[in-house]
Amino acid sequence: SSKNGLQPLYKQFIEVSRVLRKKNINIFTLSAEKGDLFRERNAACSVLYPVTDSGASEAPNLMLKLESGAKSMLIAGNIDPSAINLEDARLKSSVLLLPGQGAEANNTPEFIKAVSPEHAVVQFAARGTWWANKAEAGLASVLDLYGQAGAKAYRTDRSGAVVMEFTPSGGISLKTMM
Repeated sequence: SSKNGLQPLYKQFIEVSRVLRKKNINIFTLSAEKGDLFRERNAACSVLYPVTDSGASEAPNLMLKLESGAKSMLIAGNIDPSAINLEDARLKSSVLLLPGQGAEANNTPEFIKAVSPEHAVVQFAARGTWWANKAEAGLASVLDLYGQAGAKAYRTDRSGAVVMEFTPSGGISLKTMM
């Protein structure tokens, strides 16, 4: 076991990679910048940001949009909403992986309105950890904002992994693992 915790993460990555290869799912590393577009089968992945010249505290940061048919998923990283163009129609997405693990500063009402997700997924630490205890109150108010906007919220600390699948009919399916 490593003092910094990287050894267990590396082992998890190796295991996930093994499972993906077994299921014939391609794994690749890419270097990307704003405007890049990648296609795999019937899906596309576009790089909406990084913004490296904004001067924002979180810049540069990566924001990806996965699309298949009429459905999409926005992976927002730790993007600072003040560093992006909230009028950008490409932000609108069916599913949003919340930026900043659901932090209030990253999930403003203006950002939520711009994305208008049907589903909002937050990767959140298990209860009892320092960060989870500190962030719990803020997360509740953020998820309330998403609920008011009509999104169904998923928290990985309560639902386990959330598996998203684009369906052949052009829909989207989300399943939880707990």
